[in-house]
Amino acid sequence: MAEASIWDSFLQKAFHLDSQYHGRHDVFLLAKYVVESGEIEHNGSHVPLPEFCSASETRVCHLVKLLPTLNELLYYLGAEVTEVAPGRIAVRCYRSIYLELTIGSGFRMVKAVMILYCIVANHRCIDILEVTLQPRQQYDISPLMSCVLQRMSSLRSFALKGSELTDDATTIAFKAIARLLQSQLAELSLECLDLAKPSQKACASLDAFATALSASRKLKRLKLVEVLIENEVSAEMFDFVGKVAHALTNNTSIRYLTVDGSFPAHQRGETFKRMLASSSAPTELTVLGRRPCHRLQSKFVFEALVSNKTVTTLVIDSFKIGFLDSERLLEFLGSNNTIRDVSLVYTEWDLRQNENEALDICIFQYSHRACLHSRYSEEPRQATALKPTVCTTRSQMWSHTLCGSYILSSYIRQQLSGTSASFGSRIWRLPGFDVQSATAAHAI
Repeated sequence: MAEASIWDSFLQKAFHLDSQYHGRHDVFLLAKYVVESGEIEHNGSHVPLPEFCSASETRVCHLVKLLPTLNELLYYLGAEVTEVAPGRIAVRCYRSIYLELTIGSGFRMVKAVMILYCIVANHRCIDILEVTLQPRQQYDISPLMSCVLQRMSSLRSFALKGSELTDDATTIAFKAIARLLQSQLAELSLECLDLAKPSQKACASLDAFATALSASRKLKRLKLVEVLIENEVSAEMFDFVGKVAHALTNNTSIRYLTVDGSFPAHQRGETFKRMLASSSAPTELTVLGRRPCHRLQSKFVFEALVSNKTVTTLVIDSFKIGFLDSERLLEFLGSNNTIRDVSLVYTEWDLRQNENEALDICIFQYSHRACLHSRYSEEPRQATALKPTVCTTRSQMWSHTLCGSYILSSYIRQQLSGTSASFGSRIWRLPGFDVQSATAAHAI
């Protein structure tokens, strides 16, 4: 790598393993200066870091040529730098990168952390950044990461997951995300984030995020899953779901939306219904019911979609669908002429009208992702190589259950047979379908 000997020599002089406590402060100041300036001072002269961006309208950044060498260095940090398009770079950190915790690991590890931060902070060619900002065992946000977040402006995709954010970390992270939304961010994923009870400053940062989300005209794909606030049940807490849902009502650019069950459950479905009533609501919607308290809320999803005019693809993941939920599902399918693709993934069905009914006939549980494509058409379909397929008519739906194979529900089957005309172009995906068992059951 160009200038590697100068860089190593400089770090060896600046970092003293024999005095680690004193070295922590020195290394942080050095790293902060490097990230902010993009250069180091060596023997009185300023040497540009080889990782400093050289991209322009007519040439690709030289960082692309350094990727193999960089990844050898970054491997031990749990980070990777790849080219995702000609001249465009993705940085993925599979665990938290914390400079202060690498001080005792030798100057090579410190060098790797500093180079990684320099790349993220100074490179215009970075399109994608995926990070874990503050895992459970880490009580303070890295000061250097804070510096890096404040400098990010050109990302097109940002993912933050698996972090337990303190009040300061929440303030810094969501302020940075709000700034990215005001730029050219096209994809945003926030997943499995635990936020401490927000202070007034953190609430202001979350408000800024919601405002930027509402105003963004570049964002196309959004994923918000398990973003939880400490003691969120208290009326005095920040209503994250409510504010984000209101922002999504005003957003006109998002086409692919993934949310968890807290969104349809908010205010017993009223917030979700208002969000999907917008003429600019997303065209592809995924709702995940992975928390036990949300698994029974699928009816709110179906109710919100009854009059929706934009959603064409729906994925329901990890919900339990009861008898009343199935009625809402039928109402949605009978009224909505926009939906074209419905997927039920890891779904448990309980279609008993009362608890005294036989359990083995009315309980249907799907435990894997093998999918059935079933068009409501009189013509049989040919099986595909990728997913199991069965020839069906408009009045037949089959499922593999815990106790054997039965028609999915005689109730649903009868309802669909009476309204078959409106289902001509729809695709169903039902995980757990067993072709041979279903065929045998049909023969019986």
